Amino acid sequence: MTKNYIYLLVLVMTSALTNARAQDLNFAEARDMTKWYNPSIQQDQNLSLSLNYRDVRYESAVAYRTTAGMFNLPFKSKDANSGFWSFNLGFALDQADQGILGTTQAQMGFSYALPLSAQQTFMSVSVQGAYVNSRLDLGGITLPDQFDQNGPIANAVTQDPLGGGDTRNWFSSHLGVSLFKRADDLSWNLGVSLRDVTSPEINRPNSTSFQVKPTLGLQAGCAFGEGQLKYTFNGLANWKAQAFEALLAAGVKHGLESKSLNNIGFGMAYRLRDALIPSISIGLPQSQLNLFYDINISGVNAAGYKRNAFEISLKHTFTKSKN
Repeated sequence: MTKNYIYLLVLVMTSALTNARAQDLNFAEARDMTKWYNPSIQQDQNLSLSLNYRDVRYESAVAYRTTAGMFNLPFKSKDANSGFWSFNLGFALDQADQGILGTTQAQMGFSYALPLSAQQTFMSVSVQGAYVNSRLDLGGITLPDQFDQNGPIANAVTQDPLGGGDTRNWFSSHLGVSLFKRADDLSWNLGVSLRDVTSPEINRPNSTSFQVKPTLGLQAGCAFGEGQLKYTFNGLANWKAQAFEALLAAGVKHGLESKSLNNIGFGMAYRLRDALIPSISIGLPQSQLNLFYDINISGVNAAGYKRNAFEISLKHTFTKSKN
């Protein structure tokens, strides 16, 4: 039965992700970041804080940094097999060089997990509200106007007409539903989310208004152990209008008999048509630290821009656990 669950989840993730196309750069920590898109996947009943930092640099062009965090507060139940509520609070900040881009997002939501059987299998639903503040200032910035197979054509540039430097604010709402099982030998999850459900309207001066299109998301993952080894597979895919993004990740951790160090692990992620991302992880008694580095496989180098990116993620659980 365990092998059948594993084969099914890997098949679902692979079939969905291999048919997607990259949209935006995303965090490589797929296991925790799925809760940003769909907090109904929250499985444990421990108070926790997840932090992510990503730094991306395009050689001789631009650099930007993304910071995000999510606080999860589950309301524990005396019966491990009974339903439970979870509260989540998240934030995200994007900043680019020269003040070109600045985006802040805050979101808050609740989820409820309903038990389906006595084997720790649950169905969960979540509702989120989000506030977004965005500022784009391209005034005085010139951008390549024409390209050929070798990249931008020299002296073919134009000033971007959107460079007004005005701030935009809007509110949005998100929905999520998932199935998950939690156990020491095997845990898995499968979720579907719909973000920007209300299609919030954004107005620009001297321009027609437009609406943010809803984003359909799929999240899946599984973890199982054998002795001191624990294996994980996680993935996510998002569809927004004609744009797509996808990430598939796998990892292995080796438990250690130490009071100060719980485990050490290695992993590899694949962001579709964009990057291979090796990683290492270190487990402390109540925290998990992950380091990632992008190996660029996208076509951006063909345009003459080399990209470097690294990421750090930290999850701290405020209740002691075995791992």
